[in-house]
Amino acid sequence: MWRPPPFWTKNRITGKKGRLRQKCTKYYKIAAMRRELRKFLNEKFNISLTTTRLPPIKTWIGFTSDEQNRINGCKSEVKYIELSFPLAEMGLTKEKTNNYYKEHGITEPPSSVCNACFANGLTFLEDMYFNRPNDWDQAVLVDEAIRDMRQLGVEDECFVSSTLIPLKDLPRLNFKKDDVSFFSKNRCNSGACFL
Repeated sequence: MWRPPPFWTKNRITGKKGRLRQKCTKYYKIAAMRRELRKFLNEKFNISLTTTRLPPIKTWIGFTSDEQNRINGCKSEVKYIELSFPLAEMGLTKEKTNNYYKEHGITEPPSSVCNACFANGLTFLEDMYFNRPNDWDQAVLVDEAIRDMRQLGVEDECFVSSTLIPLKDLPRLNFKKDDVSFFSKNRCNSGACFL
């Protein structure tokens, strides 16, 4: 079954804005991690990929102590995975974690967000354009490929950006949109994704 990411949509007749259902964390992150975990267990410990009896496995998630709402909403859907939040357990906030990186000369790891994520605001996209051109090119390819998904049952035009402007046009517009009241220029802070 095909599960499209929650791209932004624009009704072809009315121009009304919408968004496809959000299930990307579940299908594109959690399911992928579980597949790799089972593959690792099979290759390293000869544990069958099809067995239902697995040893308990602790999975660390990098939520900080000031992300309690994300922690509360995060439950393991399988018996063999026990979720752990070591940063929160140590009382580290986002600010303290960022300060630790700075104090120790460690580059802050990037968020685990897809290049063509619906939640990437204009600032994120602009930074990608200027500092990560390969990622930008990939995001533009995705954005162009999803515009017409009628063959997959999506009647509206689809876009990566909430501006409903094709990504390839944003540099020409200096990553600005006249009506920015609805559009955040900040990084995603939806609480929907893992770090």
